[in-house]
Amino acid sequence: MKKKILSILLSTALISQIGMIPQTSAVYAGGGRRNVVQCTQSGDESRLSRVLPWVIGGTLTAAAGIVLHGLYHSRPDPAKPVPEPEPEKSPPVIRIQTVSKRIAEAKVILNRYESLDTIPADEVYQACNAVESVLRDEPSLLTRDGNFIVVGDLHSNFEALLFVIRRFLAEALNGTQILFLGDYVDKGDEAPGGPQGVKIVTLLFILKVMFPDQVFLLRGNHEDIQQNIMCGFYEECKKKYDGVDVSGTQYVRLNQYFGENDTVTGTKVYDRINSVFNNLSLAAVINGSTFCVHGGISPEIMSDFRLIESISKPLVSFDRGGESPLGRNKLAMDLLWSDPKDDVTKFEFNAPRESGQFFGPSQVDDFLSAHNFKCIFRAHQMATDGYNDVFGDSHIFTLFSAPNYGGAKNQGAMGIINVRSMRFKRFSNTV
Repeated sequence: MKKKILSILLSTALISQIGMIPQTSAVYAGGGRRNVVQCTQSGDESRLSRVLPWVIGGTLTAAAGIVLHGLYHSRPDPAKPVPEPEPEKSPPVIRIQTVSKRIAEAKVILNRYESLDTIPADEVYQACNAVESVLRDEPSLLTRDGNFIVVGDLHSNFEALLFVIRRFLAEALNGTQILFLGDYVDKGDEAPGGPQGVKIVTLLFILKVMFPDQVFLLRGNHEDIQQNIMCGFYEECKKKYDGVDVSGTQYVRLNQYFGENDTVTGTKVYDRINSVFNNLSLAAVINGSTFCVHGGISPEIMSDFRLIESISKPLVSFDRGGESPLGRNKLAMDLLWSDPKDDVTKFEFNAPRESGQFFGPSQVDDFLSAHNFKCIFRAHQMATDGYNDVFGDSHIFTLFSAPNYGGAKNQGAMGIINVRSMRFKRFSNTV
């Protein structure tokens, strides 16, 4: 009886919104690319019911109800035989309306977050709780097809995130996906409003729950406690939530962090977000031709890039016992820390960063040839024009999406990829 009442209520919410369906919905009439317009089945109902009410404020919204309606009715009842599918009778309007309403709700969330200086700690925890299993269930190597927006380093620049997310939401109904290459936190002193790392990751976690098959997050080298404890994120959390101005070297901060009670709000926010970072994927392949990673390639994947799939998650960066499973995983560290360098003829240790590899044009060409890839998209280094064709042969591009990084007056950029072409869109903080 309860199930029947829920179905009627949610169906009513759906019917009340049918007039808002855009004309472009006909493109999905054949049921193609279903993975783009339907939520995954691994707990989305419970995650959405936790995350949406508090980000909108109040009770479960109509859009959330429509999402749950689709999930509820898509799950088979084990007590009943599964009927043969009837494609001609399956109303694509329900699937499209689900995405349409999620886009509308995401815009409301964006506007709210734009007006907030500090995200309430309870909201951060709930976003972390909702997204953690979604990220953990994804492989360390993502393989996706379709049209993509690719985003490089954000480094606490919330205005840059707003720009790229609004672009994504404008195209999401058409199946466009968005991939972030990592480095969401740290730095950001020159960004509008100062460092906004907490706000960035909280919003990204919410969007990942709302669009699990369209929003994808890779790990950068700053999604690591040993890095972000000294580069600004720990300081941001302590200042915003505890009113404490943290100072001192990395080791002073590590000692302070390990000595603190983890119920202190700023420390708890910092700790909880870093625990989610341990579940981020490490690389992605788009349309079977574009290899995407934060730092670069490794000698360990020259003959078999799918070795990345063997890296299990969560991959803990640094625990309170002083252990670093991430630091002991050479392949993972290479993916996060490596850099291209035009005067090297073989892989060399990246001494300036004290981690990862240097690799040159010949290593890039060998990697692409071995795996039949066209190019590499990576981040990890500032690019004055927002992106850089590293060796001038369109084989590897550096993408950087944080304008005015450290006062450098650089532009930001996003990559736009489809099956047949790719291009770049530059932007600044004034856009």
